[in-house]
Amino acid sequence: MVEYFLGLDCSTQSLTAILIDFNSKEIKFQYSINYDRDLPYYNTENGIIIDKDDKVVHSYPLMWIEALELLFGVMKKNEIQLKEIKAISGSGQQHGTVYLNDKFEKILENLDPNKSLIDQIGDCFTRKTAPIWMDSSTSNHLRTVSTET
Repeated sequence: MVEYFLGLDCSTQSLTAILIDFNSKEIKFQYSINYDRDLPYYNTENGIIIDKDDKVVHSYPLMWIEALELLFGVMKKNEIQLKEIKAISGSGQQHGTVYLNDKFEKILENLDPNKSLIDQIGDCFTRKTAPIWMDSSTSNHLRTVSTET
């Protein structure tokens, strides 16, 4: 019996998967979705939105979800039997803040496998973008005060 274990790493620049066959201890699949390359219409640079204020560092939560869907599509095209995955472990970038509205829980409970995640949960975010670990827009910035007399 095949027992696959899937590891997912959602970083600032990409979503990477590694699939291990527990019994043979072999890597069966490894792939990375690079946000800039594979989802260019989000217009990110190294996975982030370039803002005129360099303290504002955001990204698109929908881009991360679309990357996940794309990744599972690649796995299916590579004839990975998704039903054989026994466990999934995920890790993420240092932090990101995603703001959800009150629709999210109900929509999550009623997901339709015949529809894309993007189409189903796209209306669940209160903000189009999310501050990520490099954002410092809300921190206090010290000003240098002249002490010249």
